[in-house]
Amino acid sequence: MKCPKCNADLGDQDFAFCPKCGEKLPGKSEQENQSEQGSDTTSQTDSKTFEKYQDPSDKVAKPKKKYVWIVVLVLVILLLFILIRACSGGGKSNNNSGASSAYSKDISTSSAEKVDLQSLSTSQQCFYFAPKNAYSKEDKIYGSYAFEVTNTFDVPIMVSSYTVDFVDASGTILGHDDNANLIPHILQPGEKGYCGSFARAITSDPANVSQMKVTLNVERTNKKVEMFDFENVNMLYSQNDVKATGTVINNTSSDSNNMTSIVVVCFDKDDHLIGAQFAAVNSKIEKGKSATFEANFSNTNLTKDKVAKVMAFGYASQLIR
Repeated sequence: MKCPKCNADLGDQDFAFCPKCGEKLPGKSEQENQSEQGSDTTSQTDSKTFEKYQDPSDKVAKPKKKYVWIVVLVLVILLLFILIRACSGGGKSNNNSGASSAYSKDISTSSAEKVDLQSLSTSQQCFYFAPKNAYSKEDKIYGSYAFEVTNTFDVPIMVSSYTVDFVDASGTILGHDDNANLIPHILQPGEKGYCGSFARAITSDPANVSQMKVTLNVERTNKKVEMFDFENVNMLYSQNDVKATGTVINNTSSDSNNMTSIVVVCFDKDDHLIGAQFAAVNSKIEKGKSATFEANFSNTNLTKDKVAKVMAFGYASQLIR
């Protein structure tokens, strides 16, 4: 303990007055209070010093109002842009080129966008029924039919099958056929295929057959077919018979090892389809070789003055790839 006036060292003695200078000395309780006050003062001073020298980066600055409004405005513009893109389909066209479904133009799918391939119909068709034979006891008449199919889609198609119905004015089906093949039955966009065969109807009068209805079963395909070449295709007319003859040439990439399917097609001077008939070559045609064929046009009204152009189309099944 020291005297607060003369700073004399008094030791641990509890003096009421300083023996050196006579200054009144504080008691022990007063000394403890002074000590606590000094500690509080030191603490407050240290706190203020810490605040004074604290790193400004530790203090979180409050954003100014104008920056808050800028952020809000940017978010609103971004939201409007997203909504516009969503409503417009993301800015991309859904118009595929490929397409297809039962049979659709989707050619991934093209398309399509989707167009029902079953809507495909014939581009030309014709039929003829000969009068009933006076000696026949059957209530039937016989004739022939032909039709043309044009691939109006932008994808390859395959006509897998077809049906032909001959109906009267009331819609009653008098005859039906589905035996021949469309040649070629695989059509690239814009290509044409032809079919022709014999027909019969259950009636005694050809005038009762008022309409020919063709139904096509169409599907999409990625296959292609190699077609044969033809030369010297001619129509031959006689009193009781009409037929076509010609030569088929295998200029494809491989041999024809099975039956060759051929259709002979007749057009008038206006390029209208007026008849078609199926023919076949039942022998092998090696690559680079040729063979002759013949197609019989029975029960037809074709005459030399009606037929202005005759063509032939054909292929073998192994030439489909």
